Amino acid sequence: MHRLSTGYALAAHSRCRTLRDAGEYIQALPKAKLKQPEWEIAAETLLAAVEGSGPLMFAEIAMPKAVNAGKPAPEPTPSRRPKK
Repeated sequence: MHRLSTGYALAAHSRCRTLRDAGEYIQALPKAKLKQPEWEIAAETLLAAVEGSGPLMFAEIAMPKAVNAGKPAPEPTPSRRPKK
């Protein structure tokens, strides 16, 4: 079983830790959501990683981007060094 380098939250109480977790999550999505570009890319990169025809890293990047699509970007962390 292939493990993702970092697990990430999918929904309120679920986490994605393996390629199987990610695949099952994508299969359970409504068809309308699967047609969104972020999810199409995530599904394609995940399938390529599973088949060995694409790098796993692409799926690891695409899945969190799809999960967080439409959410506001987090506020930048202020620097610790005082301004001169």
